[in-house]
Amino acid sequence: MEESRKEKLLEAGVNVDVALDRFRRNEKMMMHFLLDFSKDPSYETYKAAMTEKRYEDAFRAIHTLKGV
Repeated sequence: MEESRKEKLLEAGVNVDVALDRFRRNEKMMMHFLLDFSKDPSYETYKAAMTEKRYEDAFRAIHTLKGV
């Protein structure tokens, strides 16, 4: 993995080594899922629900994201 990409992921709070282990060290697959995750509308729903302390809605959104 390029060092600059790894640094950006670390800054975003991603534990890169653990994430890569979960994807069997397949960086391409990990990046595919990370990008899909951030594009899913449930992610925005989750962030808004947490900001507004609507925890039931946040739970539903996170549960939906689990399928990504």
